[in-house]
Amino acid sequence: MAKRTNAAPPRPAPVLVVGSSNYDLVIQSDRLPGPGETVLGGEYRSAPGGKGANQAVGLHRLGTEVRFLSRIGRDHYGDEVLAHLEAEGLDLRFFERDERLPTGLALITLDDEGVRSIVVAPGANQNVLESDVEAFLEVSPPGGMLVTQLEIPAATVSHLLRLAKRYDKRTLLHASPAVADFPKEALRLVDLLVLNQAELRDLAGRPAQHMETAATAARQLVDAGCGGVLVTLGTRGVLVVRNDDTHFVPGFKVPIQDSNVGSSAFIAGLVHHLSRSAEQLDEAWKQLPVSEEAVRFGLGAMALSLSRPGGQSSLASAEEVARFVEDPAAVQAEGDLPAGKLASMASHANSIRQRIIRMLSAARSGHPGGSLSLVEVLTSLYYHTMVYNPHQPRWPTRDRLVLSKGHAAPALYATLMEAGLLDPALEGELRKLGSPLQGHPDMRKCPGVEMSTGSLGQGLSVANGMALAARHTGLGFRVYCILGDGEVQEGQIWEAAMTAAHHKLDNLCAILDYNALQIDGSIGQVKSPIEPLADKWKAFGWHVVNVDGHDLVDLCAALDHAREVKDKPTILIAQTIKGRGVSFMEGVIEYHGSTLSSDEVSRALAELEAAQ
Repeated sequence: MAKRTNAAPPRPAPVLVVGSSNYDLVIQSDRLPGPGETVLGGEYRSAPGGKGANQAVGLHRLGTEVRFLSRIGRDHYGDEVLAHLEAEGLDLRFFERDERLPTGLALITLDDEGVRSIVVAPGANQNVLESDVEAFLEVSPPGGMLVTQLEIPAATVSHLLRLAKRYDKRTLLHASPAVADFPKEALRLVDLLVLNQAELRDLAGRPAQHMETAATAARQLVDAGCGGVLVTLGTRGVLVVRNDDTHFVPGFKVPIQDSNVGSSAFIAGLVHHLSRSAEQLDEAWKQLPVSEEAVRFGLGAMALSLSRPGGQSSLASAEEVARFVEDPAAVQAEGDLPAGKLASMASHANSIRQRIIRMLSAARSGHPGGSLSLVEVLTSLYYHTMVYNPHQPRWPTRDRLVLSKGHAAPALYATLMEAGLLDPALEGELRKLGSPLQGHPDMRKCPGVEMSTGSLGQGLSVANGMALAARHTGLGFRVYCILGDGEVQEGQIWEAAMTAAHHKLDNLCAILDYNALQIDGSIGQVKSPIEPLADKWKAFGWHVVNVDGHDLVDLCAALDHAREVKDKPTILIAQTIKGRGVSFMEGVIEYHGSTLSSDEVSRALAELEAAQ
């Protein structure tokens, strides 16, 4: 008799989650308090939390079989946590109550922009011991995945990772919070390491605020033995770094209501997708650290969580995530830009890039990388934000733009042509003797250029003067100043920053083109202490907005927001990619300043024309 071949595939081993259970106390506030400061908050709420519990609940809601090891105190917070997890239907056979220590408590403050600060008193989580994880693994089936975090003792986590390999477990470490006593040698036991940029900076001991510096820092951890590193960048996406590859998986832009469990939602979605069956898990691991499909599913789970209030109650089902990833339009944030205007601006941005390439081709020299990285910034300024009259370039009440990083002049010239301030017939005149389009902007020769720049570090001082003039003359115009990230290594920039804050120049908005590459290398190689940039500008009295420098919706919203800020200047730290829009130039330092060959010009224009 023939054997039946349609037997059900083997059931995957349950996902083991070892980690913290806390009770969260959350206060919503307009802004986070500074040192020694008390601020009045708004809405207050409380709910069960903890990274371990968040990930266990997230996986269970997605339909994954989960076993959860954790510890809570025998107190009223513990009663609340236990009742909630029982109601969720989790397997709590290894969920213990501590007779001595209280339930872990997290004090969380959320500001209006979704930024949070968290202080955790670990309580009973400190008593998740090496003997506990030994007993847990002994009665668990071999194979499958194990997920853990750093809200339990680092020594316990290290011991758990060592034992996991005996039981054929694929290991995922959520390296949060960053703790000083986690042994680096344990990284060789980690198949997947998930962490954000701040945690990456602390673990690697080097800058990681930009995607470029984050990639270098993550590579260091891979070299230390970690199978792969996934750096979460909020709604921007995830940077994936492994032995032979580094690539970025874009996220889903959604209106953020609560960011408290976003990273746990991502991990739950990722692990669920990887462990749907034993065969799928084995196949996924051949693509170590992880397939793009699994990362996108995790990003979808995170996006849905971010768009909903309520901590663990925001975690989605597998059906909800699958529908969202397939068609995110119903939830994704579109900002205040009508679809037609957004499409028009994107078309102008593409046209500006083509003009840049043609100008550089005609000049046989120039700076392609830093010009291309600025295009969406300039498009947002000239097609959404700035007040100007193309027929009267010197109209007294026009808004002013100072391109302090003057070597990106081709981007400015191309934008002025696109906006009607310059004759497009001048495209072939870049860097020609007597031309209005000099290698660096010349206000005496070129209409629409407000300041002659190119000697780095000076533009912000000039912008300060213009902003003061607008105030004293009563003309009411606003001033915008574009800085390079290498440029802010200049001391004069910081003198100007202090001056702007001292005079409360709220009609001044600086935009930092943060592409992380300068002429001599990455900013981490040249002057790594430049990071953390946001904290430095805040310390100098500026209002700081971090923004995706290639997202027109984000940029326009940030520029609108800057107009509402009172009594202090604003800086947008625009995360950009050098050479953006031309695939073979993106992130390549050699295109900081270079002569483009005819083949490179043809390839670049073909790409841009195809994307139009």
